[in-house]
Order: sequence, then structure tokens, then C-alpha cells
Amino acid sequence: MKKTIQIFPRTESSSNQEPPFFKKKNSSNTTIFLLDKKINMSKNKRYGGASRKTRSIGLTCERICSRFPLFIESKESWEVSVDSVVRTLNASKGSVYEIFHVLEGILVVSKIGTKVYRWNGFQPLRTVLSFLQVIGRDCMGLEARMRRVKQHELSNLVERSKVKIITDADEEVEDAIDRSFLSSGGDDSSNDANGNIHILEACQQFVMIFLLAPDPKVITLEYAAKIIYGTNLSVQGVQSRTRRLCDMANVLTSLPIPFIEK
Repeated sequence: MKKTIQIFPRTESSSNQEPPFFKKKNSSNTTIFLLDKKINMSKNKRYGGASRKTRSIGLTCERICSRFPLFIESKESWEVSVDSVVRTLNASKGSVYEIFHVLEGILVVSKIGTKVYRWNGFQPLRTVLSFLQVIGRDCMGLEARMRRVKQHELSNLVERSKVKIITDADEEVEDAIDRSFLSSGGDDSSNDANGNIHILEACQQFVMIFLLAPDPKVITLEYAAKIIYGTNLSVQGVQSRTRRLCDMANVLTSLPIPFIEK
């Protein structure tokens, strides 16, 4: 029989001494090996000069993850509810839900009931990432979609450059053409309906993009948004999806075993 362990609630001010289940790194620097890649991370490097508002979801994710072990015993079952996290950490319910959706996307947690999740730990992470890489490449054709979006962006850049030369003296016309290009549809018509895909699926595709991208695997959030949600988005639509991906990235980079670096 599995031993069920419930982490929350526990008030942070109740004691300076952490309970036995609380796993905390002794150093702010962590060196990890994942998918044959060596990543050196530190809190200062990971967050840089970002404002507290920008990195708050990442800090909330760190506080949640710090209360669970990286690897769990097979006879244990660690469970947590969204409401208890919100109450204990005084966090936004929307942010907590978003964090758990991202963690669920890489199987660090599994949903087992209404607002209740089971903590799986990071044992399956390598397998999950390998699985996502295969799914993205062989089942979803994500590499071809990435190439089409890149070609679409390059074509728009060339066309806008031509327009700028021709209409350099007429800023009003130039701005109108730029807006037209930014909101125009691309070649990826198969992705038109992706504008409202669930955050869990969006997170998985976001990770797939990094796994399938050629070295040095540097991806802009706007580029990723167009791959995931399609190129037939308005300027406001691209900005909205980019902000969502920014939150996902903050969660992923705040994990105790990060595999994406900002």
C-alpha cells in the first residue's frame, strides 16, 4: 500500500525549521546533466534584471517545487491541492493553475481529481523529453511547421524591406503596409485552428520546439507562438500568445532541474 503524503497547508511563518519532506538546495548554483547537455544555472543568471512582476510566477513555482523531493520512493504518493497552495503561499489561483498545467505537460505532476494533483517527481523527465521529441518529429511534423514559419517570417522581412525603400518618404503608407504584413496569413494553413489550444498542449509543443530546433537552440517567444498557434493571428493575438509563452518559460526555467535557459 502506498503512503499518501499531503504537503500543504503549512504556513511559512510557523517555523524556521523545515519539515523532513522539505528538499532544499544548499547552493544557488546547480549543475545538471540532462539529455547529454550540461547546463550551469544560478538564480541571478536565470532571472537577470527581470522585474518582480515578471518573475513572480517563476518564484511561485520554485516555492512549490521546493516542498517536494526531486525523486520519490515507489511506495509513496505525494498529493497537493490547488486551493491549499493558493492559501498557503498567498499566490494567485490563475498562476498556480498555470504552473500545474506546465508541470502536468512534462509529467512532473498528474491530475487525479478536481483541483488535486499527484507529484511524480523528476525521475521520468528524461523519458518524457525523449517521448515529446519523437512525437513532435514523427507524429506532428513540427520540424516542417518550424521551417514554414521561418520562411514566412523571412519573406515578410524581405517584403517589408522593399516597401520601406519604395515608400520611405511616406511613413503613413509604410506603417499601414507593415501592419498588413504582420497580421496576414502564412503558408501554415493546417495550424489555423490552434489559436485556442489548451495550455497543457501548448506547453508540450513549446518544449518540442526546443528539442527539435538546431543548435544553438535559441528561440524567440514570438517565433514559438507562431509555430504553436499559427501565423494567421492579429498583432494583438501574437502579443497575447507570446505573453502566455513567457509565463510558461518562467515556470520551466525555475524548475530545480531546468532544461531551458532564459
